[in-house]
Amino acid sequence: MLKRILATNPVTLGWDWGAGLLGDALGEWESFPGVRKFLGEWVRHHEQMGTSLMDEGGWHWKAGAGTTLLRLESWSPSDQRRRWIEALGRHVLESPSGPGGIWLTKPERREIWIDTLATACPFVARAGAAGFGSDWLSKAAEQICAHSELLQCPRTGLWAHAWSLKNKRSLGCFWSRGNGWAIHAMVEVLCLTGTRREPRLASILENTCRGLLAVRKPCGNWHTVLDDPTSYIETSGQALLVRGLSKAARLGLVSARTKPGARKAAQLGWVGVASHVSDSGEVTGTSLGTPAGSRSGYTSRPMASWPVWGPAATLLAAREMDFATIQPTQKSRSARTG
Repeated sequence: MLKRILATNPVTLGWDWGAGLLGDALGEWESFPGVRKFLGEWVRHHEQMGTSLMDEGGWHWKAGAGTTLLRLESWSPSDQRRRWIEALGRHVLESPSGPGGIWLTKPERREIWIDTLATACPFVARAGAAGFGSDWLSKAAEQICAHSELLQCPRTGLWAHAWSLKNKRSLGCFWSRGNGWAIHAMVEVLCLTGTRREPRLASILENTCRGLLAVRKPCGNWHTVLDDPTSYIETSGQALLVRGLSKAARLGLVSARTKPGARKAAQLGWVGVASHVSDSGEVTGTSLGTPAGSRSGYTSRPMASWPVWGPAATLLAAREMDFATIQPTQKSRSARTG
């Protein structure tokens, strides 16, 4: 899969949300031949375009690409790149917000979407840990907690896709990819802050993990609408859940009671993800961009092989499976390197 991605022209990737996630996932494979060159060419292309890095608006969506800027800065320090990172972080933190300072994903509609967590919070937290803002780590954790108050169901622990401040109601369903965005953000921030420093965030993660364990199929899969057993299995959502559950268990971010179940669920779930990676490295079964709407909008959403968040989520899961030292099957081995 890595070889297939690296064979594409990096200048075809935009400077947006999906490409940012893919860049972040590739960065976790930095020792793989060609990864650093690919990411460097991608960033240089957008540097040369001039307006792509810091043009007005859409800061939450650009934040995912900011994690690649952070990696490049660690590999080869640059004063210009540090200025970009600092500016991007400030733009994200100062972006339009609602009550309590919660970020508005769609300011014109006064809506908060779970997708924002997956890009903006890990970037802000990592930039804070790298010394760009003394309070950025805590601000990233605060945003996840604020989002949970509106999006997370207190009974099930699952997350709705979005919330309308205007109408004061949730939008969408308990969507697997959306819950994947949430657990990804929580685990990445807690990796840097620790559960003792952020006990509230740790509690939210615990409830999320328990909710996910309660709705998975015995074979280890999750439906694209988590509480609808008639909906299909979707690759990117499943991969993000596998990654989050495994990493939370491996790093002790969940309780001793939850850890064994999370670890087992990740192992079984990974088999399902790997079955969607072909011998040529193509990732199938990823749903297209999904608006927060009716249940039928999720269950009938078309799937394809190259929305970039499919390979991105699969690469993230594969990297975690390596770290978790799970004995791979032949198929999962293909998913990691093919």
